[in-house]
Amino acid sequence: MHIDSVNISFQVAFAKTHKTGSSTLQNIFFRYGVKNNLTFAMPPKSWMFSFKEQFHSSVVLNGPWAKLGFDMFIFHSIWNYREMKKVLPNAAYITLLRDPVDAFESNYVYMGLEKAFKMDINTFATKRVKKDLRRRPNAIIDKNQLLWDLGVTPKEVMIKIHELKETELQE
Repeated sequence: MHIDSVNISFQVAFAKTHKTGSSTLQNIFFRYGVKNNLTFAMPPKSWMFSFKEQFHSSVVLNGPWAKLGFDMFIFHSIWNYREMKKVLPNAAYITLLRDPVDAFESNYVYMGLEKAFKMDINTFATKRVKKDLRRRPNAIIDKNQLLWDLGVTPKEVMIKIHELKETELQE
């Protein structure tokens, strides 16, 4: 038996993370989606969703294109699983991860932070990162970027760090 074509329909929710190769995978998803006439949950006014708050389904579900339904979510956002489930209830969930130190180093160079902070990355790590600095309120890029992209709040990170330090002290 010969099968000429297979029609597979599925949804993809891609938690796009900074400096992990996610733009390459996003491009592959775009090409696949266009080739197969799929619909994308897109930011209404930008190439990314807000980085000041976690993703909320109303951003796309209240748009004029929502009646078409969505097949793919592949843009930068602060991830929110519960809200994503409202947009793509049957999705396969995918992300890319990278060693956080490598991701930070890559971002430091990419964003030109050596000029902005007037120090190389090693000096920055010694002076700034080792301190218990809070994430700046309007920061798009900061410490623990992958966790931030995946919707983990700075408070949740600090709680976990405190728990880990307590465990080390008890050992």
